[in-house]
Amino acid sequence: MIFKRKIQFNYVDSTKVTTLFILLLVISNSIEAQHMIGIAQLKEQSSWYICSAENTDYIAYNLTVLPKNVDSTPNFGNFAPGWPLQIDGPPGVIVITTNSTEMMDFLNPDGIVAWYYANFSCIDEPVTSCIKTTDNRLSNNTVQCLGVTNPNSDSVTCEIDVNFNVPVGATDIINNSTNSDNSNNSNPSNNKGNF
Repeated sequence: MIFKRKIQFNYVDSTKVTTLFILLLVISNSIEAQHMIGIAQLKEQSSWYICSAENTDYIAYNLTVLPKNVDSTPNFGNFAPGWPLQIDGPPGVIVITTNSTEMMDFLNPDGIVAWYYANFSCIDEPVTSCIKTTDNRLSNNTVQCLGVTNPNSDSVTCEIDVNFNVPVGATDIINNSTNSDNSNNSNPSNNKGNF
């Protein structure tokens, strides 16, 4: 005896499938919008910065100064004038992490104070590589920013991978005591030690 299975076909409404597909695409793009990779070419004594698209309490990044100048990635971050600061030595950059309000204060050459995450910044001297990553969350959930300043008299090109997406399992909060402020005055030689 042979059993025949009745085959039943269910038809799916194509508009529901299309809607579901678009919804998944929007969600995946929104998640990836917080993780950006690109090239930034900084002119002498200029700055570059990028901020999260929305509030977050996380930042991780990998910055490498490239040996040759390469064109900047279009629409990758923002460029601004740098501080009136020049440091003699090998080419390198100063890297800070902060929130969006403080980023604007940092970029203001006439500003007095800029607050930043000391443990997530490379500020003691110009560097050619700066990698900061953690499984911890920041203490404030706001728009976070990464800023790079070129204190050199020549252009510097950086490859930057920055991620504002909170990793799964990140629960610890980084204490505010790891934050610093930067007193910026008009004497460039004094600024050198205040990073």
